[in-house]
Amino acid sequence: MWLKELKFLSFISAGGVVASSVISLCILWTGAAEGVGFHNKGEILHMGGTPTALGFYALSFTAHSFLASLYSSMEDKTQFYKVLIISFSLSTFGYISIGIMGYLMHGKDVSSQVTLNLSKNKISSKIAIYTILIIPTAKFALIMSPVVDSIERNLLTHYNVVVLRPL
Repeated sequence: MWLKELKFLSFISAGGVVASSVISLCILWTGAAEGVGFHNKGEILHMGGTPTALGFYALSFTAHSFLASLYSSMEDKTQFYKVLIISFSLSTFGYISIGIMGYLMHGKDVSSQVTLNLSKNKISSKIAIYTILIIPTAKFALIMSPVVDSIERNLLTHYNVVVLRPL
């Protein structure tokens, strides 16, 4: 089922926010209560990895093709920039928190993906991994909204031209 109004999709998007919070809490729980600990030390700033880190950070914000649709569906458009600043700030805080926890838990051996460092036999790790698998479901409708709108508009225009054309 496709939802046309983005205000209804906001509830689905909230599921993605909850899922991200669950993942963060599971990683925190793994480090604090399941014996992994936050004890690794090492080089805090590795300048050779800075371009890669900035690339990952920038990539995380480039897939927001739904922002124009979100803006057009808002009742109070003056709140748009406030929503952007808050959501991007919270996302940045989440990225930094996960990065710091990963570094403190695994040091130089931290993997590029969260799931690669999680142990397979801990319940918090299993919850985090299954939640990561669910997240794309919450994002799919938001990301595909502009594509579907464009296809529908073009098909409807084409269909009306064919139907209204005299024989």
